[in-house]
Amino acid sequence: MVEKEVVFVYCHHCGKVVQEDMQYCPNCGYPLQNSPYVYHETDAPSFLFALISFFAPLAGLVLYIIWRKDFPQKAKSCMNGMICGIIAEILVTIFLMSYLSQNIMGVIINI
Repeated sequence: MVEKEVVFVYCHHCGKVVQEDMQYCPNCGYPLQNSPYVYHETDAPSFLFALISFFAPLAGLVLYIIWRKDFPQKAKSCMNGMICGIIAEILVTIFLMSYLSQNIMGVIINI
């Protein structure tokens, strides 16, 4: 598995995190040259974000849209979790509808 490494820096003026290759801060316009505050964020599949996306598919969709270019593996984890969550919700709904319809028919017949 190849991990894509994205380097970020902090703007000295406003403190926002921006990509290292930018010349100016997109938030405040301050020049970003010679910034000593650097950290690295790697792109790797994330079980945590897949789990969040499973239980909150809308959050998974939003994270996928935000990360699909910069962090494709994290975005794919979100998409997979979202798809599994939607399938699980559909199956639970079908099961509950089937169960409830059988119980309702039993009550009607007994009346």
